[in-house]
Amino acid sequence: MHFRQSIDHNFHSRGLQPNPLIQTDAVHQLLQAVHGGFCCAIMPLDGGLETLTEHLRLHPIADARTLARLGLIMRRSAPRSALAEACFALVAEMPR
Repeated sequence: MHFRQSIDHNFHSRGLQPNPLIQTDAVHQLLQAVHGGFCCAIMPLDGGLETLTEHLRLHPIADARTLARLGLIMRRSAPRSALAEACFALVAEMPR
């Protein structure tokens, strides 16, 4: 869970308190949940995730870094969770 600890540190340095609903080291299962529209996820950029399927959208998170640049990934079309929609709306409002 080193990646998770790094994300927590990044959030805390900005005064934010993450409250994850799903936590796993199994990237494949996490991407299945995103693809199913159950959630969105914070994932490393430049890992080729955006090329796995046209149904996922990876949005970079400005100034968010661990050992790699971070992005928010969710399903492009329905079904999508309301939480995923809200997270993407907030990220879209952030300065780049």
